[in-house]
Amino acid sequence: PQGKKRKGWKVFPVQPKAYEDLKELCNILLHVCYEQRDYLMAHQLLEITGSYFTTVEFTETADSDDDDDSSYDSLEEEDPEETTYCEFLSESICRHPIFQAPHLWRVVMHDNIPLAAYLKNAQGTKNANLASPIRRSTAVVVGSSPPNASTGATATATGAVASVAEVILEAKSLLYRMLQIGVAVDKAVAFIRLVVSDYLLSAQHFFQLHRFTCDTWDESADEEEGGQGGEQEGEGELQQYKQQLRDGDDGRRDFGHDESRGGWEHEQG
Repeated sequence: PQGKKRKGWKVFPVQPKAYEDLKELCNILLHVCYEQRDYLMAHQLLEITGSYFTTVEFTETADSDDDDDSSYDSLEEEDPEETTYCEFLSESICRHPIFQAPHLWRVVMHDNIPLAAYLKNAQGTKNANLASPIRRSTAVVVGSSPPNASTGATATATGAVASVAEVILEAKSLLYRMLQIGVAVDKAVAFIRLVVSDYLLSAQHFFQLHRFTCDTWDESADEEEGGQGGEQEGEGELQQYKQQLRDGDDGRRDFGHDESRGGWEHEQG
């Protein structure tokens, strides 16, 4: 099943043993995709595995706030609490390093909004505006359905060419997805540089996406800190990136020509 063609999201339970076998098989397939740089197939696998889950049971013992002189009898009275939760297969395979590659999300972006048709329409609009003193309307569908974070549906599904606003919206949708599966903030910024370069967006659009990325990752780090109390890794990474911005690297230096566009070594780093 293709993620973009599914109208209704259905989930299917899997027995624990079969779940582990599927997880191992998916990791093997992702390794092949990683070696062959088959980014689109890897993303499709991530979408498909979001429909399969298994139930996981674990025993949670309540922490005792008693002093050191508390009796053993009081501890014995506390029964361990059994908890069951659903673990989706996509949660397990999204940790694969291929999903940290900015080029994977670039390929997904191109699949959702075909680049050739977009650039052809943009060039035709530019020529029409130069030929006439009156600004002509383009063949772009404005106000069409926005992209969905889970399906990736865009206005191109109806054959229309996406507008700049829809490109920005689709990029934000993918950024949300990247944050959801734990993509690092520097990889997200590298992705928006590729989007700006490929779709010939302006510097203003770059700064809009750049601020959106930093704010979104910052809010996520704050939520994790408040909910878990000890998770500082994501926040530390974001603060380190912000320090680089204060030191003079504001992300503008190569958003028009990013060295990661052809560098497999860069992605692995």
